[in-house]
Amino acid sequence: MSVQPRKEYDLHARIGIATAKSFINAGAIVWITGRNKDKFHKTSKEINNPNLKTMVSDTSAMEGITVLEKAFAESSNKLDVLFLNLGIATFVPIALATEAGFDAQFNTNVKGAYFILQELIPHLSKRKSVLFTN
Repeated sequence: MSVQPRKEYDLHARIGIATAKSFINAGAIVWITGRNKDKFHKTSKEINNPNLKTMVSDTSAMEGITVLEKAFAESSNKLDVLFLNLGIATFVPIALATEAGFDAQFNTNVKGAYFILQELIPHLSKRKSVLFTN
Protein backbone atom coordinates (compact mmCIF):
# COMPACT_ATOMS: atom_id res chain seq x y z
CA MET A 1 0.00 0.00 0.00
CA SER A 2 1.33 3.40 -1.01
CA VAL A 3 0.75 6.44 1.18
CA GLN A 4 0.21 9.69 -0.70
CA PRO A 5 0.91 13.17 0.72
CA ARG A 6 -2.20 14.83 2.13
CA LYS A 7 -3.42 17.92 0.31
CA GLU A 8 -3.47 20.81 2.77
CA TYR A 9 -5.52 23.97 2.72
CA ASP A 10 -3.76 27.14 1.62
CA LEU A 11 -4.01 28.84 5.01
CA HIS A 12 -1.02 31.09 4.43
CA ALA A 13 -2.74 32.59 1.41
CA ARG A 14 -5.95 33.22 3.38
CA ILE A 15 -3.97 34.80 6.25
CA GLY A 16 -2.04 36.92 3.74
CA ILE A 17 -5.18 38.11 1.96
CA ALA A 18 -6.93 39.01 5.23
CA THR A 19 -3.83 40.88 6.41
CA ALA A 20 -3.45 42.68 3.08
CA LYS A 21 -7.08 43.81 3.23
CA SER A 22 -6.60 45.12 6.78
CA PHE A 23 -3.52 47.12 5.82
CA ILE A 24 -5.17 48.49 2.68
CA ASN A 25 -8.25 49.49 4.69
CA ALA A 26 -5.86 51.42 6.95
CA GLY A 27 -4.50 53.29 3.90
CA ALA A 28 -1.32 51.29 3.25
CA ILE A 29 0.16 50.30 -0.08
CA VAL A 30 0.55 46.51 0.03
CA TRP A 31 2.82 44.30 -2.04
CA ILE A 32 2.11 40.57 -2.39
CA THR A 33 4.48 38.17 -4.05
CA GLY A 34 4.45 34.47 -4.82
CA ARG A 35 4.98 31.86 -7.49
CA ASN A 36 1.50 31.58 -8.96
CA LYS A 37 0.43 34.24 -11.48
CA ASP A 38 -3.16 32.94 -11.63
CA LYS A 39 -3.47 33.17 -7.86
CA PHE A 40 -2.42 36.83 -8.01
CA HIS A 41 -5.04 37.60 -10.61
CA LYS A 42 -7.65 36.02 -8.32
CA THR A 43 -6.30 37.90 -5.28
CA SER A 44 -6.26 41.21 -7.15
CA LYS A 45 -9.89 40.72 -8.16
CA GLU A 46 -10.85 39.77 -4.59
CA ILE A 47 -9.15 42.77 -2.98
CA ASN A 48 -9.88 45.13 -5.90
CA ASN A 49 -7.90 48.13 -4.69
CA PRO A 50 -5.28 50.30 -6.44
CA ASN A 51 -3.11 50.12 -3.28
CA LEU A 52 -2.45 46.43 -3.95
CA LYS A 53 0.71 45.61 -5.90
CA THR A 54 1.34 42.01 -6.94
CA MET A 55 4.32 40.38 -8.56
CA VAL A 56 5.30 36.85 -9.43
CA SER A 57 8.53 35.88 -7.73
CA ASP A 58 9.69 32.50 -6.44
CA THR A 59 11.18 33.57 -3.13
CA SER A 60 12.42 30.06 -2.35
CA ALA A 61 15.32 30.88 -4.70
CA MET A 62 17.79 33.75 -4.61
CA GLU A 63 16.92 34.75 -8.18
CA GLY A 64 13.31 35.35 -7.18
CA ILE A 65 14.33 37.29 -4.09
CA THR A 66 16.60 39.47 -6.23
CA VAL A 67 13.70 40.18 -8.61
CA LEU A 68 11.53 41.20 -5.65
CA GLU A 69 14.19 43.49 -4.17
CA LYS A 70 14.87 45.14 -7.53
CA ALA A 71 11.16 45.80 -8.15
CA PHE A 72 10.76 47.27 -4.70
CA ALA A 73 13.90 49.41 -5.06
CA GLU A 74 12.57 50.81 -8.34
CA SER A 75 9.34 51.82 -6.58
CA SER A 76 11.27 54.22 -4.31
CA ASN A 77 8.99 53.27 -1.40
CA LYS A 78 10.05 52.50 2.16
CA LEU A 79 8.62 49.60 4.13
CA ASP A 80 6.87 50.37 7.40
CA VAL A 81 5.84 46.72 7.83
CA LEU A 82 7.45 43.65 6.33
CA PHE A 83 5.02 40.76 6.82
CA LEU A 84 6.73 37.53 5.82
CA ASN A 85 3.90 35.04 5.47
CA LEU A 86 5.73 32.13 3.89
CA GLY A 87 5.00 28.49 4.25
CA ILE A 88 4.49 25.23 2.48
CA ALA A 89 4.17 21.78 4.00
CA THR A 90 4.09 18.25 2.72
CA PHE A 91 2.78 15.69 5.15
CA VAL A 92 4.04 12.16 4.58
CA PRO A 93 5.32 9.44 6.87
CA ILE A 94 9.03 10.01 7.48
CA ALA A 95 9.86 6.79 5.65
CA LEU A 96 8.39 8.34 2.48
CA ALA A 97 9.93 11.80 2.84
CA THR A 98 12.22 12.84 0.00
CA GLU A 99 15.16 15.16 -0.18
CA ALA A 100 13.34 17.21 -2.84
CA GLY A 101 10.31 17.62 -0.59
CA PHE A 102 12.51 18.62 2.34
CA ASP A 103 14.43 21.11 0.19
CA ALA A 104 11.23 22.67 -1.15
CA GLN A 105 9.89 23.23 2.37
CA PHE A 106 13.18 24.46 3.83
CA ASN A 107 13.89 26.78 0.87
CA THR A 108 10.46 28.40 1.16
CA ASN A 109 9.91 28.41 4.91
CA VAL A 110 13.41 29.23 6.15
CA LYS A 111 15.79 30.28 3.39
CA GLY A 112 13.21 32.43 1.61
CA ALA A 113 12.16 34.33 4.72
CA TYR A 114 15.76 34.85 5.85
CA PHE A 115 17.04 36.21 2.55
CA ILE A 116 13.96 38.33 1.83
CA LEU A 117 14.59 40.06 5.15
CA GLN A 118 18.28 40.43 4.31
CA GLU A 119 17.56 41.96 0.89
CA LEU A 120 14.79 44.29 2.07
CA ILE A 121 16.50 45.67 5.20
CA PRO A 122 17.80 48.69 3.24
CA HIS A 123 14.20 49.51 2.29
CA LEU A 124 12.81 49.54 5.83
CA SER A 125 11.63 52.86 7.22
CA LYS A 126 12.72 54.24 10.59
CA ARG A 127 9.43 53.12 12.16
CA LYS A 128 9.60 49.60 10.78
CA SER A 129 8.11 46.35 11.99
CA VAL A 130 9.03 42.88 10.76
CA LEU A 131 6.57 40.03 11.28
CA PHE A 132 7.09 36.36 10.48
CA THR A 133 4.26 33.84 10.18
CA ASN A 134 5.41 30.40 9.28
